[in-house]
Amino acid sequence: MSRDCRRDNRFDAAIAWSEPTNADLQEQVLLQSDLRSRVTGSMHFSLDVALLMPSVSRELDDSAVV
Repeated sequence: MSRDCRRDNRFDAAIAWSEPTNADLQEQVLLQSDLRSRVTGSMHFSLDVALLMPSVSRELDDSAVV
């Protein structure tokens, strides 16, 4: 891997929080990360993971991974 390929690698992370105005819904937190790595001069490898917790409805209290 050349020095130019490593320069294009990146890692990003984000956190978001929301509080709904509808009393039937609950607060949500979104955690997201992204990794991008250049494999060759014209090819990239990307990995993106998002975790949404809890789900929007109180009936489904499980977290969702996308």
